[in-house]
Amino acid sequence: MGKSVSDVLIVGGGVIGCLTAYYLSKADHKVTLIEADQVACGASGKSAGWLTPYSHANDPAMLALSPISLDLHRTLSKVLQEETGVDYGFEETPFLRCALTEEGVSELQSWQVERAAEGNVMEWISPSDIR
Repeated sequence: MGKSVSDVLIVGGGVIGCLTAYYLSKADHKVTLIEADQVACGASGKSAGWLTPYSHANDPAMLALSPISLDLHRTLSKVLQEETGVDYGFEETPFLRCALTEEGVSELQSWQVERAAEGNVMEWISPSDIR
């Protein structure tokens, strides 16, 4: 086996390792990625991969990171397919948050107002709308 010189050695071929290798390579670094088994065969290959933008709405740092992460996935789903021919199955699906009490309704309405102030579009569905 011949010698190989790398600027960066990444251990682990999960989503984080692969994306790190991808972006470093795009920045003209010589990257070597090593994986004990197969790329994406561990947790990265078995997860549902859900990205729920507001699941951490009470954490300001996570709330700020959520739209950035979602935009990154939107971009990567197109760019990676164009560059590699690999469609990794990115799909956006709407989600529903439910309130079961009057207090929950009030909290959810406040939450919706906060998200709308950030530029997000949401639809309020009342119990009579779904019946």
